[in-house]
Amino acid sequence: MGYGRLAMATGHFHFVHRLPALMAEQRGYFKQEGLLEVEITAPGEDDISLRDLKLRRIDIELDLKSALALRENSNGEDIYIIGAFINGLDLSFIGAKEIKTVADLKGKRIGISERGGAIDARIIRLVLEKHGLDPDKDVSYVLDKGWPSLENQGSRLDRGDYQGATLIGPYVQQAIDAGYNHLADFEEAYPDGYPHRVTVTSGRIIKDYPEMLKAFCKATIRAYRFCRNEKNWGEVRELIERYPWERDFGWQKFDRSTLKTPYLGFRYVPADGLPSMKGLEVMVAEDKASGRLPQTYTTDQILRLDFMEEAAKEIDARYGPEGYE
Repeated sequence: MGYGRLAMATGHFHFVHRLPALMAEQRGYFKQEGLLEVEITAPGEDDISLRDLKLRRIDIELDLKSALALRENSNGEDIYIIGAFINGLDLSFIGAKEIKTVADLKGKRIGISERGGAIDARIIRLVLEKHGLDPDKDVSYVLDKGWPSLENQGSRLDRGDYQGATLIGPYVQQAIDAGYNHLADFEEAYPDGYPHRVTVTSGRIIKDYPEMLKAFCKATIRAYRFCRNEKNWGEVRELIERYPWERDFGWQKFDRSTLKTPYLGFRYVPADGLPSMKGLEVMVAEDKASGRLPQTYTTDQILRLDFMEEAAKEIDARYGPEGYE
């Protein structure tokens, strides 16, 4: 059985965000599950892809920030979480050599990864609040700081472009050894997982195209598992290097040396396609406390996980746990 055209998009240009969908297309998972025609695009910002979902230009948003999905749903928008793309962040908050504590950042500047909803912005705000700083008044932000490597961020911290920034895991100890100060680990804020990016669709798609949606979920789970398996890194890397990504694989000054070994971020891609529920509940509680969500809000209002749950069961039955072919 075949289904009609399915249009999907990511909110950012980063290669990893589109990679599972492109891999599902390359390896034939979409067609094998009945999706004969798919379109995979990247408008570059979450707000644009969310707008396109509302306007029915796309059917599925692959990587929407969960906080944005919660906000839209709580405001009555026809937006629902059907799965997850990333359940964690291997990032640490680093201060310039003269910044010893988070409190020292008062009156200073912080580098943020990008425009359109930075990957690190939410947790930076939470860290600041935890240490008594107002993230809207006590600090200012510099956008587009680029790939979170020590090579990129060290020079900018030294130059005074900003006094705080995030680094991805492999560079953190290098930064400490070089005299920069470790201020916070993001994984400490969400020890049970941080559902940073979720997959969303509209109530219309859920109601009118349930079988197509389930087919998408099955193909997605297979692609997630393929990408997570380190033995497949050669093929994954070949696709990364061949595809015409925007500016440095979607990152400013991306460190290509990180592609020599399996990309660490894939360990946060869920094998069952589902968000971290404990992490999501923590996020909801935080947003209630800050006034970003109504006190009466519950995750039941936004979660429509039965498609992904059923898909995972079928894929497990077909290929075994963590299986994909």
